Amino acid sequence: MLTTVNSSLVPILWARELITEILRDLWMRKFISSGKDNVVQISSELGKKAGDRIRFGLRMKLSGDGIDGDGERAGHEEALDVKNDACVINQKWHGVTLKGRMEEQKAAYNLRSEAKAGLKDWWQELIDEYIIRFLSGDTTLTFANAGTAPDAGHQVFAGGLAKATITASDKFDVGCIKRAKQKAKVPASGTPKVPPLMINGKPHWIMILHPFQSDDLKSDSEWLQSQRTANIRGEKNPVFSGALGIYDGVILHEHEKCLTFSDYGDGGNLPAARAILCGRQAALFGKQKEVPRWHEETIDRGNKYHVGADMIFGIKKAVFNSKDFSVVACDTYATTI
Repeated sequence: MLTTVNSSLVPILWARELITEILRDLWMRKFISSGKDNVVQISSELGKKAGDRIRFGLRMKLSGDGIDGDGERAGHEEALDVKNDACVINQKWHGVTLKGRMEEQKAAYNLRSEAKAGLKDWWQELIDEYIIRFLSGDTTLTFANAGTAPDAGHQVFAGGLAKATITASDKFDVGCIKRAKQKAKVPASGTPKVPPLMINGKPHWIMILHPFQSDDLKSDSEWLQSQRTANIRGEKNPVFSGALGIYDGVILHEHEKCLTFSDYGDGGNLPAARAILCGRQAALFGKQKEVPRWHEETIDRGNKYHVGADMIFGIKKAVFNSKDFSVVACDTYATTI
């Protein structure tokens, strides 16, 4: 007698396969971890209790001087300063429907497998896009959490200028990397420093560029020279995988979902793009533990077959006291070649 899979377990099995493949193939996967030591912190705490949000702790740096020698220690301790930010969740669904039984009769492939592959690609691209757009400060993005624009203490412009004074010569170069890193390490008064990722005992930051900006960077002679003499060599950490290169502790990557604009310059008509320099806990990703949920049914009096998946999750940029916690935006002139 042959063993068969209980039909009620099929959706659970396909859902588990789907989430495994989504997370495995995310472009942002190398920057995501459950701890606080990567660019994106993910949590499934929402699966353990009811609620529509999860709070993430954002620990500030200790600022005390410590005690020298045999000086009195009791009463001179420093209280931990742990802020928090809440990530709201919502449900999103997407599915596919076969045209009808005759169409299915023509198909030489398994609908369930093809549906899973299509949904996996869709969810993967959506989550990657949401993370980058939230980090970039896209105020048009409102799924679960509202996108928030960069605060002045966490934004720089090519040439050290401003949006209205950018010109066609203010392209992305190593000066932008230096300026963004300086802003991360020495922020404006009342603005938190951007905590670096510690890799092999050394501080690093991740910077994601729009492809227009990376093309401009490749024309910078200082960048080219630095990559000939000090590029990534034998680095094992995943954050180096697929990188454009590294400059002064900043690991550069590119992604097409970084924001672009068309209203920069004195006339408000110049094209521009935004790179983002990120440290630890720059983005928060809260999700229900058992996601996504797989759903199959026949519709239209049994003639059409439907497959869908929904997920309860939320993504946002980490913010406290109206200040970005761990990201610096870098806006430059940018256009196609």
